Amino acid sequence: MVQQFMAEHPEIGVIMLRPSIVLGPHTRNIVSEVFRWPFSSFPWVLQVRGADPPMQFLSEEDTGEILYRAVRSEVRGVFNAAGDGTVRFSQIARLLGKKLLNLPSLERLSGDGNGVETSPRAVSRRTARHKPLRLGGR
Repeated sequence: MVQQFMAEHPEIGVIMLRPSIVLGPHTRNIVSEVFRWPFSSFPWVLQVRGADPPMQFLSEEDTGEILYRAVRSEVRGVFNAAGDGTVRFSQIARLLGKKLLNLPSLERLSGDGNGVETSPRAVSRRTARHKPLRLGGR
């Protein structure tokens, strides 16, 4: 939608930032909540068996700096914003003192034969292509 707007209105300067996961003491998002659920001292974290995705993060401070520089800059276009390197989900759990509680994948649970691969690898392939994941008849 933004890219279409940019193409249709080149006279308007637009910058679109696609940040990685933002973490910090004031941030609440799906990743931070996964490690707090159902409460912060809970010793386990849920993980889909066989999935250990590489993750990238930005601190709240870095995100603020990126936004500030974007607004002050004359640069226009679409930009990814991420820190260097990746950290695996299991490494984060270990750093937080959590044990992994492996759950079967949706593929094993559904058995609906709808033809949509739902294994972590298949989902990762689709996500990398920026195509929406469609499960079931929805």
